[in-house]
Amino acid sequence: MLDFRSDTVTRPGPGMLDAMLKAEVGDCGYGEDTATNALEAFCAELLGMDDAVFLSSGTLSNQVALRLHTRPGDEVILDQSYHLNTYESGFCAQFAQVALNTIESGDGIVTADRIDEALDKKRRLWWCAPPTLLGLENTVNHHAGKALTPGQIARPAAYAHSKGMRVHLDGARLFNACAAKGVRATAFTAEVDTVSLCFSKGLGAPYGSVLAGRADVMGEARLHRKLFGAEVRQPGFMAAAALYGLRHNAGRLGVDHRLARYLAAGLTALGLRLTTARPDTNIIVVDTRELPVGAPALAERFLRHGLLVSVLTERFLRFVTHLDVSRPDADTALCIVADVLRALRKEPAAGRKGALTH
Repeated sequence: MLDFRSDTVTRPGPGMLDAMLKAEVGDCGYGEDTATNALEAFCAELLGMDDAVFLSSGTLSNQVALRLHTRPGDEVILDQSYHLNTYESGFCAQFAQVALNTIESGDGIVTADRIDEALDKKRRLWWCAPPTLLGLENTVNHHAGKALTPGQIARPAAYAHSKGMRVHLDGARLFNACAAKGVRATAFTAEVDTVSLCFSKGLGAPYGSVLAGRADVMGEARLHRKLFGAEVRQPGFMAAAALYGLRHNAGRLGVDHRLARYLAAGLTALGLRLTTARPDTNIIVVDTRELPVGAPALAERFLRHGLLVSVLTERFLRFVTHLDVSRPDADTALCIVADVLRALRKEPAAGRKGALTH
C-alpha cells in the first residue's frame, strides 16, 4: 500500500529506534527526564526562544498557546485557512473559550491591511470580545504547503504588536519552510511571542510537539501541560526520537519537496487540476471540480488500487511526500492515477459511484 495521505504516517527507522532505546529518562514531573530536558533546551536555542516545553501534539501546543495569550471571551485573529480554524475551532471554543475572527485572504498571507479589515468588521465596544492574539501559520497546509517568507511572518507580527496583540506562530511544518526558503528557524520567530513545532510530520518521529517562548510564559505552559493531563512521567523515549528527527531528518526535507514537484508535474500531465502547479514544499492539493466524481469517490478508487490519499473536502484531495515514500513510489502512484482516470473516462455517467451532480 502506497501511503501519500500525510507526513504523519512515517515510522521510526533503525537510527531513531536505537536513539529511543538508549534515551536517559527520569520522572518528568520532577524535572528529571534527561532526554526531555535536552530536547527542550535544544529547541529553545534552535527557535531563538528562552525556553521550550515538550507536548504530546501540535494541537495541544496550539491550545496551550491560546491559554497563555488570552482569557475566556477574547478574540483571536487568523486566516480562515489555518489549522486553528479548519481543524481546531471547536477546541478553541471548548478549551481556551475564545472567539475566532477569520481573515478571508485567499492565499494564506496575513497583512496589516487584512488585520485592519478583521478589526474593523465589527464594533469595538468596551464589553465586546477584545482582540488579543494574532495567529499565523507556516507552512500553510490548506494552501498546498505554501512556505511564507520571514518577512511575511515578521511584518504582520510587528503590526499586531503595535495594536496591543500577542502573536503565536503555528510552525507544525516550520522546517519545511526553512528548507524551502533556505533560512534558519530563527528567521521566522524573531517577531512572534510563541511558536509550535511538530515532530511527527516531516521529521519522522512517532510523537510530539514543542511550544517555545519566553521563560515566564513557558513556566505557565508547564502548568497547562499538567492541567490538560499531558505530563508524561518518562517521555524521554519520545523526546529522543524527536531530537533524532531534528538532527538527522530536518536536513533532508528538500528531498521531499523535490519529490512533490516531480509528482505534481506527473499529475498535471495526466490532466488533473492542482491548486498549485509547483508546490513550495511537500503538499499537493488536487481540485476535482472538472472531474466526473468528487474527491471522496476518487480517493476510494485510488484505494482499490493500493494508493492512499487524503480527502480534504468534497472537492479537494491531497498528496503528501515524506521520508517513507520514494521516486519509484511516486511513479507507481502516477500509474495508478492514470489507470483510474482512464477507467473513469470510459464509464457511463449513470454507473459512476459518487458521481457529482451539477
